[in-house]
Amino acid sequence: MSSEGFLLRFFLGLTGSLAAVFLAVGCTVHQRSTEGNVLGAGVESGSWASPAELAWLGKLGAWDTRLLRGLQTAARVETTPGLAKKLMERDGKTVVLHSRALQPASSCNSDLATKVGSAPTVRLQRAYDTFRLACTHLQRFHSAITLAVDQRQNSKIGAVVSGAGQSPSPRRRLP
Repeated sequence: MSSEGFLLRFFLGLTGSLAAVFLAVGCTVHQRSTEGNVLGAGVESGSWASPAELAWLGKLGAWDTRLLRGLQTAARVETTPGLAKKLMERDGKTVVLHSRALQPASSCNSDLATKVGSAPTVRLQRAYDTFRLACTHLQRFHSAITLAVDQRQNSKIGAVVSGAGQSPSPRRRLP
């Protein structure tokens, strides 16, 4: 299997795993009373979610949607043969599209802190901590993939440069 195939499979596996974590943590029990109140995340019965919790969950959902859409767009670029080829050839438009799609992944933790903020209550803190941990893994993976692609490009450039001074084979005398 080529390094591109390995990286692609690894990325898709990580994307799928992160999506599962996001869905598992982000799902709330949507039980409503006659007044339209909503229970807190993962709570089957008990006190209703406060307005602060609902506002925070809304911000978390918007942030999560942006992140997942970016990862889906990047995965589409990486798995569509024509786009993947253009990406590896460093086609300007394709690289920009891919970079913009991965931007939420590269700033996952900082975006979570600034756009969502810490959990407003103790019962949502575990969910927030899980998202922070997922962001840390996602950012590490993003850095590793970026480094791998850059190294691959550098090795291609090095091969072209080192081969530029060689004469074509087979050698023969010029008249």
